Amino acid sequence: ASDVYKRQGPNEDQRKKLGLVGCKLDAKSVQLFARILQDALEENKHNPSFESETFEVFSKAFGNDLALLGFVGKSDTYANSFETLHKGWLQIAKDSSEATKVTYTESQSVSDRLKALVKSIPADAKANSVILINPNDVSTYNEELSKLNSPTHLIEAGAKKILGVPFLESPLIPEGEYLATPLKNLLLGIVLDIRRNRWYDAEERALKYVFDVFVDYEIAIKKWVSIMTKA
Repeated sequence: ASDVYKRQGPNEDQRKKLGLVGCKLDAKSVQLFARILQDALEENKHNPSFESETFEVFSKAFGNDLALLGFVGKSDTYANSFETLHKGWLQIAKDSSEATKVTYTESQSVSDRLKALVKSIPADAKANSVILINPNDVSTYNEELSKLNSPTHLIEAGAKKILGVPFLESPLIPEGEYLATPLKNLLLGIVLDIRRNRWYDAEERALKYVFDVFVDYEIAIKKWVSIMTKA
């Protein structure tokens, strides 16, 4: 038979594409409730843009809340607290049997903690990984480096990586918790149909809004995640 008709296996580039994986998202509803009191409306009645400007503030607040929930969310049980609206990335990593869990003791320096975390990162994920870390922990890390005859780190806080793995600082990350993974591995799915309801409540003398959106947080490849917490 001609070579043209022989069955051929995939080349290396094709094999890499075959290795790509996806994950299933289960979107659940979250809401932001906001209001503008009548007193505020009256005080700003000469500003025709006041309501639209305030509405933009509410929209940004909703976006910030969604980002925060990704790090502090513990469950999706709706148990009368913000943390129970959805399970965020940190909790997903903690609950996963595939993610690498590393612990530290109170006496360990931040430097030693981070070195242990980096060593736990899977080899095939390390080149693209970042460490999500609270800014206070980065400050402590720089203070530790300054004691090693390196005052520049105390003055400029210039250390932004460890063992070649860069930091991604965010105050949304709880202090004392560290997550190492490729950033694209953390997924936030949002249903595009975001409902925004607006009405005036005469009894409470307030203009009210409700933002309603379906979202889900997920980690695409859990074996590419290393999470470190206090023992």
